[in-house]
Amino acid sequence: MNNEQMPSQMPDYSDYSGKFKKIMRLFYVLKGFLFFLRILFILIGVAFLGTGGYSIYQNMNAVKNNIHVQGFVAKNLHQHNISTGGYDATPIIDFTTLTGQTQEFTSNVTSQIEHQIGDKVEVSYDPQNPQNGQINDPSNIWSPQITNIILGIIFLIVGIWILLAGRKRRQMIKNMVSMYKNKEPQSFNKYS
Repeated sequence: MNNEQMPSQMPDYSDYSGKFKKIMRLFYVLKGFLFFLRILFILIGVAFLGTGGYSIYQNMNAVKNNIHVQGFVAKNLHQHNISTGGYDATPIIDFTTLTGQTQEFTSNVTSQIEHQIGDKVEVSYDPQNPQNGQINDPSNIWSPQITNIILGIIFLIVGIWILLAGRKRRQMIKNMVSMYKNKEPQSFNKYS
């Protein structure tokens, strides 16, 4: 065997440890990023769930203690909607409390469908703060809380999925390190 032919027949391992170190460095950067990402997703999920749960608790107490009366649409506020190019209407509702006070509030629901002035709506209000009335519609009352709960569940699932994927990735890194320490590096070229 000629020494000049040997390098062409055998793979050159002199740079293998440098490539391995680069790969390992990339894995550790990825590990740090995924650690940050999973903590972030889990914290956001817990925040959404906590906010949604607390809001549901408050709404349940408010619904139990609120008084329901008839109100009517006094006027509509119009706002330009950039995404549709049209206008959205937010109704301003007038109602009279059981004590005879006239109150007005702006609905927290904006719609492309304009309410007609004089339309009757059921109003729910707190007797201690009648100026904080709202239209008594389940989607109006519960949709923000349900949205928070759904987003919280999604963020938690993604955070836990990243956590479990991290365990598999750590095992893969351990296997690579032990393979590198215990064996001679093998060529990735199947023709050598």
